[in-house]
Amino acid sequence: MRDFKHGTRAGFQTHYRRGDTPCDECRQADRDYQALHRKRSQKYRIRNRARSRALQRLARRYPVEFRSLLIEELKAARFEAAS
Repeated sequence: MRDFKHGTRAGFQTHYRRGDTPCDECRQADRDYQALHRKRSQKYRIRNRARSRALQRLARRYPVEFRSLLIEELKAARFEAAS
């Protein structure tokens, strides 16, 4: 059986798949990965909330145009889903 690279996220996953207890280096690599993932996810959520609020404001300011665009996009989405 081939050995794997310790101290990496892939190494951590290999330990897990084999049912081994991960070594300290692999465990730290997984912690670092998880911390980065949480940080990126938080930025994504903040951006999406701001975008949603901006869309709501636009919909209130231009209700007829917004509804028209929304209907067009929904029709296009249904067509794409059917293809």
